Amino acid sequence: MWFKERRKRKAIHNYFTKVSPLLASRYGLSEYYSEGQVKTTVGVAKVSKRFIDYALAMYTQPSERFSEQRVEVATLFDISPEYTAVTLIKLALPVGWKGGVHTNWIANKNGKSGF
Repeated sequence: MWFKERRKRKAIHNYFTKVSPLLASRYGLSEYYSEGQVKTTVGVAKVSKRFIDYALAMYTQPSERFSEQRVEVATLFDISPEYTAVTLIKLALPVGWKGGVHTNWIANKNGKSGF
């Protein structure tokens, strides 16, 4: 059923974009988190708990219990199945200019400061 697959992908996307930064801010950057930490953070992030096995596969120590989910997540993000939580958190970080003063004084002098 395509609808269930879409829901699952949306849940994985939410775990990736919403839970990753919360785990890092609540518990610090860690290679793996405990099941309790992940479940609590999923509740705080107010994302679907229907596919919580995928969140546990993404952020906890690799185990046989979540091996299928772990391989599926690795395939989805095009990374090695031996990934850590740090790998996912770094992938979830925003990229690009964060604002502030341009450090190139020549660009500022010529009026190309990006404002």
